[in-house]
Amino acid sequence: PPVRPVTAGEELRVNVDARGHAYRWQLRRVGAKRPVEHGRGAAGEPVVLTAPGGDSGLYLLELRTGAGRYRTSIPVAVQSRTRAKILVVLPTITWTGTQPVDEQHDGTLDTLDRGLPVTWPRVQPGGLPRDFYATAAPLLRFLDRSRIRYDITTDLDLALSRSPRASDRPGVLLAGSERWISRGYGRRLRRYVLEGGRLA
Repeated sequence: PPVRPVTAGEELRVNVDARGHAYRWQLRRVGAKRPVEHGRGAAGEPVVLTAPGGDSGLYLLELRTGAGRYRTSIPVAVQSRTRAKILVVLPTITWTGTQPVDEQHDGTLDTLDRGLPVTWPRVQPGGLPRDFYATAAPLLRFLDRSRIRYDITTDLDLALSRSPRASDRPGVLLAGSERWISRGYGRRLRRYVLEGGRLA
């Protein structure tokens, strides 16, 4: 999935390796039963669609092949075109850094758990994070059902930017365990609080 949230109405592109097979996909907002988009992809083709409009939120891109025998899902953040007072931050560094990937092709899984560096972009063979339905998913369902508007981003996006700043918004909500963060991002979170921002 993209490093940064996709703005509503803009192109969303996700590369898919289905081992040479065609596949089906659907995009569904977390907590919703019905997909907002669905389609098919030929072998080697990426999923390309327009990001849903409306309020910011987290969507699941669900893929399946082999008559549904093989399936996986990945989270995709979509940011509204209008700003909100709360910023929800997804722990993407932790999510991607624990994916079982052998980056060096040496038979060893390169994960942050093992104390090894990981690179981006990074394939997502493990699908959703292990704690997804215990942390991020129920939090976002609660915000949506309570009609609390929020902006959404990833810690990886913030690590590559100068955000957050207390002058930008009064509240930042971390949607899950931030087991690993960059030093620069950690310093900015500290400064955000010292300057009057509220961090949960």
